[in-house]
Amino acid sequence: MGAIKSTKNNAVAISKCYEQDNGKKASATVTFGANPADGNYITLNGTKFTFRDSPSDTNDVQTGSTISESIDNLLTEALPDVATYTKVDTDKIYIEYKTIGTDGNNYTIEADFTSVPDSLSGGSDTPDGDWVDNTPSIDYKLPE
Repeated sequence: MGAIKSTKNNAVAISKCYEQDNGKKASATVTFGANPADGNYITLNGTKFTFRDSPSDTNDVQTGSTISESIDNLLTEALPDVATYTKVDTDKIYIEYKTIGTDGNNYTIEADFTSVPDSLSGGSDTPDGDWVDNTPSIDYKLPE
């Protein structure tokens, strides 16, 4: 569409602009059903973290006196950088892959002290969701 000059006798044409998301990031919530004991582990995307009463090796995590403390201690470790990790309530970790797409569905999770999802899920390259009206708001005054 070419330029339109605004005058008293005509209106400015504004096109509607609709957007849809570009896909989804894979994610999962890990619920600690019990406080890990000395020697219990959780593996995040191939990196094994072992809870210890007296940590001495790389990827050893101090066992807390509560589930919440154990999660806090785990979140201070060098977790796999492909995802973000957020503590939810006192007994959960929400893990979200950093990029949109199906690659995040390959992020694996394993633990020997609580039931966990096998992997992150829901990652998609396919746009979905409702189309959202993002028409710009333009404030203009017609010339006199």
